[in-house]
Amino acid sequence: MNKIRVIVCEDIKGIRKHIVSALNADEEIEVVGEAESGKECIELTRRVETDIILMDIQMEYETAGIDAIREICEEKPGVKIIVLTAYDKNELILEAYYTGASDYIIKSADAVDICKNIKRVYETQDFVGPLIAKNLRAEFVRMKKSEETLMFFIHKFSTLTQTEKEILKLLYQGYTKKQISQMRFIEVSTIKVHVKHILKKLSFPTISNLVSFLKKIKIYENFNL
Repeated sequence: MNKIRVIVCEDIKGIRKHIVSALNADEEIEVVGEAESGKECIELTRRVETDIILMDIQMEYETAGIDAIREICEEKPGVKIIVLTAYDKNELILEAYYTGASDYIIKSADAVDICKNIKRVYETQDFVGPLIAKNLRAEFVRMKKSEETLMFFIHKFSTLTQTEKEILKLLYQGYTKKQISQMRFIEVSTIKVHVKHILKKLSFPTISNLVSFLKKIKIYENFNL
């Protein structure tokens, strides 16, 4: 029987070793590598064939895991990624899903639940695991209650000034605030003010959250904005 090949990426050694030990005790799972940073995990995935990656989010910097998920999903689309998190409700979990993660596992979960989750994600053709689905349903309910429907969002999007729309599109395309300031011949501080206004108008906490959402709905591909 072919075992499920797993890489564990977690920067806290004690937690990583605990999870590795739990996985190695399951006869259907084989840990093929360990990493303690997003960068190390990307490099490891290039060298080692794997089916599942358990990925912590906040490692060498706050969104290191999310950036690693994005790069790995582009290079290895067949690999499924499960987020490791200390909290059940975290906006980074949904951002990780928008980036390509399949599901998440609470770090304090017992060994049986961790192994069951890995097997469930491995076996399903649906890349959205049950825990992520639960969070998405809760998010959609929240959005509905606050009238955050897609059309309502598009209406709010239309309230942006032309300059704000242009800056947001450049951010969507991957340009940094510094690069945009050089392209538009204005100060970085001015770009930051525009970004602040954009986030307030569209009701998003960070530009990373907003860009992830825009990519999820493919706003520029699906709408003439």
